[in-house]
Amino acid sequence: MPGAARYEVEINPSVDFAPGSKVCCTGTTLATSLSPTKVFHDNKYYWRVRAIDLDGNAGVWNYGTPFTKTFDNVPPTTGPAIKNLHLRDNASDPGSDIDAATVGHQTQVPVVTWDAVPGAASYQVDVAPYEASTCHWSAVAANHHWRVTTAVTAWTPLGSGWNGVKPYSDDLPVANDGAISLAVGAYCVRVRARTDRDTGNEDVYGDYTYLDDGTGRGTAFDWTGYPNIVESYKAQPRPLWGIHQIRKKGLRDFGATLSAGDAHSIAIGAETLALRMERTCANAQALAGFLAAHPKVAKVYYPGLPTHAQHALSRSLFRAFGGLFGFELADGIDCFEFLNRLDIVVSSSNLGDNRTLAIPVAHTIFWEMGPARRAEMGIADGLIRVSVGIEDRDDLIADFTAALGRET
Repeated sequence: MPGAARYEVEINPSVDFAPGSKVCCTGTTLATSLSPTKVFHDNKYYWRVRAIDLDGNAGVWNYGTPFTKTFDNVPPTTGPAIKNLHLRDNASDPGSDIDAATVGHQTQVPVVTWDAVPGAASYQVDVAPYEASTCHWSAVAANHHWRVTTAVTAWTPLGSGWNGVKPYSDDLPVANDGAISLAVGAYCVRVRARTDRDTGNEDVYGDYTYLDDGTGRGTAFDWTGYPNIVESYKAQPRPLWGIHQIRKKGLRDFGATLSAGDAHSIAIGAETLALRMERTCANAQALAGFLAAHPKVAKVYYPGLPTHAQHALSRSLFRAFGGLFGFELADGIDCFEFLNRLDIVVSSSNLGDNRTLAIPVAHTIFWEMGPARRAEMGIADGLIRVSVGIEDRDDLIADFTAALGRET
């Protein structure tokens, strides 16, 4: 404008430019264009500009065409605001419905994921319980409700319940969702993108996108419980279920990392393994044959016996039949009383020892499966597993003879 030294620009969500509603701008500009340096909240805005001469005299306001500021849904972008919002799980994307015959999406590992939104600094994920036929978006955290902010395009409620112990010393805080727990049932999910903070230091969000499982309820998924957790372990507090199973199934069943001393002992023992295995297999063959002929033994499971279903296959593959076998006591004989009567044989769950070891398997290694599952697998309450050692075979047979002979 001729005679103008600078320009004053005002942007306001109020059509009458109320002084308290001004969002931009402070000071003046020498240029004939201006871009705000702060993010505006989604709204309709009015703007005006006037010239100021060298003496500071202001001209009249000139009004521009109002504009609408939006985030993540600017035309020609079509809805929804969050694209490709869906569920996946730890194994596949998209996730598998574990009960395809039931309407909706049933899952044990709910992972919400979506496509990145251009310009988004983070995302707000809202996972709320479905209660009384409605999505309870106002539920408190203790009622299984998460409202979290994440910078990545995926999130799962299974990440909650941190025990507060860092795996190693670090001054930086650990991101976690506190003590919110996941309970079996239906959940609703909605996600919206966040761009930045506006001139009033308020978060600027886009529109919510809701995840729909097709049930007509407005829900996203039904959580059916933690995957692969043994029922008996669920007696522990919920946050301990996973680590308890790792300790039981991992460390107990597979063993921990060997120490240097243990590794050395194994290496030394391997030097005489062939000699010990010859003695072990011979003892096992003799003891299994003795028990198979005893009237107080119902059945013997050992591939070295001609009555075993895989005896011919074992004979074609191996020179001997191993030192491990199982046998079932006849009905009416208490397996614990029998084991207590053995003198040479040790009651222990170990395997491959120089000593002969025996345990009642239904009451030990298969106990957690429950009686119904054990019955399906053919594991009788009187089934005893024997790991044969290198003792004198006559001594072993005499020990079993005495223990069985004292049974009534």
